[in-house]
Amino acid sequence: MLHIQKEEISQFRSFQVPNALVDQFLSDANPAHIAVYLYSLRQAYSGNCDLSNANIASALNVDETVVVNAFLYFASKGLVQIPNFTGMEHTDFDVKFCFDAPSVAAHEPQRRPSYQRTEIARHLEENPKLAQMYHVVRDLLGKNLGSSDINILYSLYDWYGLPVEVILVLVEHCVSKGKKGMKRIEAEAGKWADAGIDTVCKAQEYIQQQEAFLSYANQVLQAIGLTSRKPSAKELAYMRTWNEEYHMDIPMVEAAYERTVNHTGKLSFAYMNTILASWHAQGIQHPTDLTRDVRPAPKRETAYQGLEDKLMERRVLGKGGNMHGI
Repeated sequence: MLHIQKEEISQFRSFQVPNALVDQFLSDANPAHIAVYLYSLRQAYSGNCDLSNANIASALNVDETVVVNAFLYFASKGLVQIPNFTGMEHTDFDVKFCFDAPSVAAHEPQRRPSYQRTEIARHLEENPKLAQMYHVVRDLLGKNLGSSDINILYSLYDWYGLPVEVILVLVEHCVSKGKKGMKRIEAEAGKWADAGIDTVCKAQEYIQQQEAFLSYANQVLQAIGLTSRKPSAKELAYMRTWNEEYHMDIPMVEAAYERTVNHTGKLSFAYMNTILASWHAQGIQHPTDLTRDVRPAPKRETAYQGLEDKLMERRVLGKGGNMHGI
């Protein structure tokens, strides 16, 4: 049975709702998920804590999987905790509402919902545009979609929040890169969702930016002779910094590489980054600028230096028997 835990539940004709629900999730979350949250919270305030997901689903006229996915969604956002959740096969679990600022999300693993075929079928029937998306994706992938593919594809729309048009651009882009598996498409979808891509225009701009960076990274790898393996995530991060933050072209990277090898005897992205960061701070953006004397000006000769020279001259001349005053 679903047991909703709430400290100091009181009997009121109204109930409190966390600010975060309105401030952060009201416009983005699935309306059905919000309905599940509000209904369950209302029951908790009423002291009706022994509810099953089936009871909630019946009261709201939704599938039980909608209820489960709603709690998983809000658990990922830090508004509830599900301490004893073991998997989608166990649809009843304890839920604890969190009224502090969401902080659990950083510790709770993100769980993509699992949908029942009947639920997806109903949504496709209600949304012809969504149904058409499945036909287009099937043609793009060149195969019939299995149950797992159907589930993941629907999650791109429902869980990741990508519009149908953006999903089609995403799938077409992945296929053009040889990524036809839905798991790989889903991984890319997560990046797009994090980047806030919600229009075709943004999607096309994002693709262009990624293509430009990949071209830059390949040129860097060729310039430094690193072609025997793929760069690590950290090495890619360095190159992204050189390209997007420092705006260093390939000749500058080559110059940093040469200095790195001369000083360390090996390739070191960290050492190269130190050099390029220094050049960026000095406004050096072209190899011709490297001839600029950026060393500190030499100190002026002091009276003490002149005195020391005269003393040295006296000692030298004194060996020959000739003494001169200072």
